[in-house]
Amino acid sequence: MTIDDKDLLALLRQDMDKARAYQSELSAEREKHYRWYRAEPYGNERPGWSQTVHPTIFSVVEWMKPGLVEVFTGDFFAFNPVIKSKDPAEQHDAADRAARLKRYVRHKLFNQQDGEQLVEDFIHDCLVNHYGVMKITHRDDFDLTTELLPEMTTDEIARLAASDPEIVDIRGGKRFTRPNPLTGIEETGLRGAKAVRKKVKYQGFSLEVVPPSELYMLPGYPDLRKNPFVAHVVKRDLDYIRRMEMAGVYRKGTAEAVSSRIDSRRATGETASEYRSLHGADGLSAPDSYGTDSNCDERARRGQGEVWVWECYTRLALDETGL
Repeated sequence: MTIDDKDLLALLRQDMDKARAYQSELSAEREKHYRWYRAEPYGNERPGWSQTVHPTIFSVVEWMKPGLVEVFTGDFFAFNPVIKSKDPAEQHDAADRAARLKRYVRHKLFNQQDGEQLVEDFIHDCLVNHYGVMKITHRDDFDLTTELLPEMTTDEIARLAASDPEIVDIRGGKRFTRPNPLTGIEETGLRGAKAVRKKVKYQGFSLEVVPPSELYMLPGYPDLRKNPFVAHVVKRDLDYIRRMEMAGVYRKGTAEAVSSRIDSRRATGETASEYRSLHGADGLSAPDSYGTDSNCDERARRGQGEVWVWECYTRLALDETGL
């Protein structure tokens, strides 16, 4: 069963509104926790009494973090394959595969990604906010390079694009028409076209620590895996969206559609107070507050080409079976 964008958005709208309301409640709690963590005044201070707030929570959190980071970045995990055979050779091969898989995961996480910092961020969120979220996805990170192509016919260009998976686009060029030297049939092509190629920088699993302020979900589900609606609401730039489209994560046309509606992409108001408190505790102004004069609009205050994106993960019953 196919479903268009308007119908899909109509199905998601109710869950999105519920998730916004729940996020607003969670944000108020996190703001309070962060103020306690930074030893901000509680608001019940009395004149003539000490105004000092002892940083007990800050001290405990920072004391616990190094030990927990060491636990989760150490040699703590192993892959134990289930082997029904009692053949020693098969058991040895399975153990060897498990050891190679473990080395692969550690190499990807700690050599090609900043695994230790990711673990520390996750633990910090858990200690301060009482929960943290790790998001694991497949990532294709690449640079784009251009290559000038020789004079080629349309069929030759099509065969080149089909045979070379690194080519993501063929642009430019001046169209020409010439007779085929063998058949004499007129054929068209491009002269001076450029092939855009992907040069892979990283390919594999990607671990991302999602700030609690960016995680939207329905209330009443302690297990996130069983929650029927979860969304990562995050600020992305158009370059990121184009790359995700080229990688096949976002469907074709996403970047163009977002670009045409960039002025209508509004920020999330549910976490605005929390966002200001995170900076205010350090005596700083929130980045969005700069340039807030009467002549400065929302688009000017955010980064050029940045939009708020809802990456929704949901389960929908789209047919009569209800599955």
